[in-house]
Amino acid sequence: MMRLSGCAPSENHKGNNKFLFNQERLGRYAVTTSQKEASPLASRKRALSPGRPRAATIQARQDRLMDIVTAEFLTYGYEGANIARVACTAGVSPKTIYARYATKDELLLAVVVHLTEASREGLAQELTDGSIGPEQGLTTFALTTAYHWTSEREFGLYRLVITEAGRFPHLVTLYRESTDAFREVVTAYLTDQVARRVLVIKDISTAVQLFVSVTTGQIRERMLLGERPSSIEIENQVKEGVRMFLAWCKNK
Repeated sequence: MMRLSGCAPSENHKGNNKFLFNQERLGRYAVTTSQKEASPLASRKRALSPGRPRAATIQARQDRLMDIVTAEFLTYGYEGANIARVACTAGVSPKTIYARYATKDELLLAVVVHLTEASREGLAQELTDGSIGPEQGLTTFALTTAYHWTSEREFGLYRLVITEAGRFPHLVTLYRESTDAFREVVTAYLTDQVARRVLVIKDISTAVQLFVSVTTGQIRERMLLGERPSSIEIENQVKEGVRMFLAWCKNK
């Protein structure tokens, strides 16, 4: 481009040109933006804006996070559990986890609560139909419970509680609550069977203790020793235990 004089344009002249150019560009942007905002498409986009996630979405994310945390503790134990690894798997930052659980200890307690609550809910759905005969009802319930207690997750929880009981005594209390749920369901069922005059039991509490002992006692003892009974062993133990229990009831 040919200059009209031998001097470069002054700084003031450059600045004025930049100012006028920017004003012109901003004016075009303002017009374009106002047109977009006035368009039906823009209004529709604003209406479809996701905003805050729904409660169900938040709960689903929390459940997924708790499943990942649970797997971490059951796999590596308390000492080996790594929050950074959990965050990476969950696709969140460690800060997100610590915002809800201030310490690793709190996270461990949350895992145990999560597992024991799931255990209680599962048991509560069993043995609720009093019209089912004692042999069928008690056998089905005891088998369901035994399979649940020897599942990979429950077995891992059992080991975790035993390992960390000295450091976290509260874990034992939480775990005992889940086993108490088993006794509560049996107590309700036996009480109903006595009311229906199907069984004759003078002391329901003693009967419940006997039932637990003969159907699942040996299974839990083997778990304590680090053994996992096979499906056939569980089935044989439960069926024989139910027969022994009902024979005891008839002799009372």
